[in-house]
Amino acid sequence: ENCLDILDREKLPHVHSAPVEAAIFLSGSNGSNVASCSLDCKIVFYGKLDMECTTKNKFQIEKIVSQPAGITKIIEVNGFVFTGDLDGTIRRYDDKGRLLSQADAHEDVILSLSHSNDGIYLASSSKDASVRLWLIQV
Repeated sequence: ENCLDILDREKLPHVHSAPVEAAIFLSGSNGSNVASCSLDCKIVFYGKLDMECTTKNKFQIEKIVSQPAGITKIIEVNGFVFTGDLDGTIRRYDDKGRLLSQADAHEDVILSLSHSNDGIYLASSSKDASVRLWLIQV
């Protein structure tokens, strides 16, 4: 059986009202399995993904988080979800969508987020022509 259609729009709750900038798998086993972000200022945490490719869809929304600015990037590091926003803010969430911290990181849109292999540092770049390195505090 072909499993490529398991995430088909017909089977996945359609939540975002603007282009989805990114979707990522989360490594935490206690929280959501997938998160998506959009210019509509929402992060959607999905959970209970049935990877067995059954006909019944068990891909449910666990939480929708609204932010004051559209989200351009999303990554997961050590069980935390980091977002980069149109207003230059970086926000950190746990894998259940609770906001833990935020920083006014750049003066313009965040274009990329990346992390070091050891998960200690976060790098961000922006339309303001800057690159910044951040120490990830656990």
